[in-house]
Amino acid sequence: MVLEAGKPTLESTNTKSRTRPDNVFCSAEMLTAFIYCDVEEDLRPVNTDHFPIISILNLSVDQNPPTQRWNFRKTEWPAFREALEEELGKIPPPKEIQSADEFYTRLRQIQQILIQVVENKVPKTHPSPFAKRRWTAELNVNNKKLRKLARSAKRKLSTPEDPIHETYRTARNNF
Repeated sequence: MVLEAGKPTLESTNTKSRTRPDNVFCSAEMLTAFIYCDVEEDLRPVNTDHFPIISILNLSVDQNPPTQRWNFRKTEWPAFREALEEELGKIPPPKEIQSADEFYTRLRQIQQILIQVVENKVPKTHPSPFAKRRWTAELNVNNKKLRKLARSAKRKLSTPEDPIHETYRTARNNF
């Protein structure tokens, strides 16, 4: 129990005797989150017999720092292709591969070159910590269309047979 033992939580309106019918329970893991839990007799509203129990919890959540990713949309592709051709020109020309070891060696070379060129030529994103990660530009456009339909449907509330209501309902369900 979180609430201190022996603290009364109720004062009988007739006899003025104090009892404790109210308790505050939590799991062992949650107990560490409680900063404060106590009965505040001064805050009791008029004509009530129960005292308010004030609980303050620390429910802060650790957030992962936003990770930077490559922003391929802002890549200058001609410069990227030129750098890739230049780096690929440094490895020996292709020939028939004779063994699995030779295949994996070539594969690692090509992967390293690709990673190097991407790191040098593709800009990184700088995501805002407040951005909604699930929200995209396409959703933004669709949301604007939906709000416009909602305004139109609201203007036509007096005519329920107007087709705008069905159009709005369908768009809202699809959004």
